[in-house]
This record gives sequence, C-alpha cells and structure tokens, in this order.
Amino acid sequence: MFSTYKNLVLAAGEERILHGKAEFFSCLDCNQQFFEAKLGAEAPWVLFGKGLKYRAPVGSFFGQVVIRNNNAGAMTVTVAMGSGELVDDRNVEAGPQSIVGSVGVVGQPLSTDGGFITPIGGSVYSGGTLNTNQTIFSGGSNTNGAIRRTAVFDISAGAGRVTLNTWDGVTASRAFFLAANNTIPLKEMRGERYIPAGFDLQIHINGVTVNAYMTWDYL
Repeated sequence: MFSTYKNLVLAAGEERILHGKAEFFSCLDCNQQFFEAKLGAEAPWVLFGKGLKYRAPVGSFFGQVVIRNNNAGAMTVTVAMGSGELVDDRNVEAGPQSIVGSVGVVGQPLSTDGGFITPIGGSVYSGGTLNTNQTIFSGGSNTNGAIRRTAVFDISAGAGRVTLNTWDGVTASRAFFLAANNTIPLKEMRGERYIPAGFDLQIHINGVTVNAYMTWDYL
C-alpha cells in the first residue's frame, strides 16, 4: 500500500493537478461543502467533498487528479490518493463527550439539539361522536406547514358524508381529502398529506354522526 497526503489552499477559481498512479482518491477535510474534481486526465468534472472517496474499477488506475475550487472564497482541503485501503479514524473519540443544546431528559433518546425526540404523529385529535363541523387545528397555529399522519372516520348514523377540508381563511374551503360516506362507514385515510402553512384543517360533516381520530405533526 502507498498513499500521498496533500494539504492544499486554493484561491477561488484556482485549479491544482495532483500527479501519481493511484487506485483511490479521498477528501479527508475541507472548509467548503463541495469542490470540483477530475479523476483522470480525460475524466469529466464531478462534485467532491469531505468524506467522499473514489476508487477506480478493480485492476485499473488513474494517473492524475485535478481539483478546482468552484467556490466564491478560498478553500483549504486535505486529500489522499494511492493504492490499497485508507481508513480514517480521526472521528473516534474517547471518554465522555459534551452535547451542545438544551438539557436532555434522563432515559430519553437525544435529538440534534439535545432534547428528547417527539414521536411521529405527536399531535392527536380524538373527537368522540361528532355531528357538526370541527376544526382540528387553526391556520394561526400552523405557522410552518403540517403533515397529517393518520385519520380514521367511523360513521355511526346518517346517510350523508364526512370530508376532511383545508381552509385559508380567505378563499372557499376545499374538500382536500374525501373521507367516508354512508356506503363506506369506516374509512382509514392512507398515506401522509401536507397542509400548507396558514391553513386550517377541518372536519366537515353533512347529515351523519361520526367518530374521528387523527394524528399530525407541525413542521
């Protein structure tokens, strides 16, 4: 096995040619999210970045790598190229590690900000027996959009129908998801649906009595 490490600084738009017969090319570190690389003299330009590695097909090599800083600012990058297998263990930490974010809850898994992870379908509506229209959530509380996860409607009386509607407070209410009618008394709405920010989610009831259950998440 052999490998060559390079610590390079490239100005915006600068190209650099790395010579050497190699089976792999790897980016170990970079202060920019992406840069462009050409893995071989005749190869096309591809986007490359920290943590990415290219290996030539078995039994073949490339003779050079051209890297180009396609960013608006300077780029500092550490790369390696060679043959064999390169293993990077620099991210292995020993001992207790601190977590940046809010205080975690004992016994709960941690999210990216240090708090507990809210389960999918964290908001629940269980309305019991309904025979009039019902607002599940208002547009005022739906500030960033929402995902309706599950919805079950069970018609217990009547010959009309029930629909799940959206409403933006300005234009006419839309029958967004057809739910059930007297010929299909029990309806489970499959698949998740997106409700845009600022829209209510409402149950519209027409001539029936219905039991409703629903879960959703605000984005």
